[in-house]
Order: sequence, then C-alpha cells, then structure tokens
Amino acid sequence: MKLGILSDSHDNLPFIAKALALFEREGVDCLVHAGDYVAPFAMRALLKFKGRVLGVFGNNDGEKVGLKKLCPVLVEP
Repeated sequence: MKLGILSDSHDNLPFIAKALALFEREGVDCLVHAGDYVAPFAMRALLKFKGRVLGVFGNNDGEKVGLKKLCPVLVEP
C-alpha cells in the first residue's frame, strides 16, 4: 500500500490539485492529511482523491463541524 502524506494545505487549492495529481501518478492508495485544511471547501477538493482519505485536525482548523460532516473519519491529534 502506498501512502500519500500532506499537511498544512490551508485552503490552497492549486497545492491540493498538484498533490492529488502527484498521488495519482505515483499510484497512491491512501491519502493521509496531518491537519490544517482550514475550511470545508479544501476538504471537498481533497475528497476528489480516488482512494481512502484519513486525517487529523490541525491548530488552524476552525470549521471542525463542517470538515467532519464531509469526512467523518477525521480525528483530534
């Protein structure tokens, strides 16, 4: 199993798109995000990943309720 690990995306949609393209090229099976999505629209972009998505909240994730609705597997670190 190949893991794709990223963090601190901070609503940066171009960064998220580049990471997802890299993960697809490399055949990544599971995306692990170490926090700081910041807002639900960033999570929506990450959920375009075709494999499993796991993650934890970061210190800048203020909209935890909205993020958790989109990705119920998110946990506190």
